[in-house]
Amino acid sequence: MKKALSRYIGLFPLVGILSTLFAYPLFYGVFLSLTDREGKFTFENYLKFFGNPSHSETIFVSLKIGLTVASLSTVLGIIIAVALVGSVTKAKGSVERLVLLPMTMGTLMGIQGTVGVLGDTGWLNRFLRDLGLRKEPIQFLYTDFAVIILLSIGATSFAYLMLSGILRGINPNIKVAALSLGANPWRVFWTITFPLIFPGVITVFVFNFVGAFGVYTTALVLGNPAKQTMAILAYDFAFRMNDWNMACAVSVVMIAIEAVILAILFRMMRWKQPV
Repeated sequence: MKKALSRYIGLFPLVGILSTLFAYPLFYGVFLSLTDREGKFTFENYLKFFGNPSHSETIFVSLKIGLTVASLSTVLGIIIAVALVGSVTKAKGSVERLVLLPMTMGTLMGIQGTVGVLGDTGWLNRFLRDLGLRKEPIQFLYTDFAVIILLSIGATSFAYLMLSGILRGINPNIKVAALSLGANPWRVFWTITFPLIFPGVITVFVFNFVGAFGVYTTALVLGNPAKQTMAILAYDFAFRMNDWNMACAVSVVMIAIEAVILAILFRMMRWKQPV
């Protein structure tokens, strides 16, 4: 018994830290969401959230941004990783550094760059106007499109970083053997490469979805003011209306949605796991 405890005694500080930083705030937030300002038990906060169309709409806005960013960045990450890992050109290192560059930029720098490119006086609208294709600028900013584009750039860098490492760990002789037996590169990818990297693909999708689903700053600056995300709504309840009970209710709904999607994705991972 003592030997068994000695193996895990080093985990006690970690468990204490996790309990303090994660478990306690989580359970306390659930408690606040189920009480009113006087501390009485109630479901009124959830009824108020789901009963107000402008509040419940934030679920679909956040889901649209999260799923779109995760899907787009994961697909692009796979394409770029497969292309670069299998490449032997001299420009490979330069292209790889260019792909990873967005990870080094902060959120505000990314927002400033997006405004410079997609703004009414940005170079894209000026380019279209100079070509005679548009007389009036296209409204790119203050839309979900601008938020998705900026988030997808950084998420694609992360996807490439994760997936390229997984691809480099695959024995190249497996693909060589398949090609020698007459399989074309497309079939090799879908029958050999993709099943081997599938757990990594799900992991990348999960990380990128969670980051985009809970987006705040980018959506606040570049997003549609009439269509808030759940993170913005929770912030408004907490710091503008001083209603922490409602803020916690919104946060708990966010956690529940993420938990359902993560459960589905991890179920897919186990189902697709190669034998």
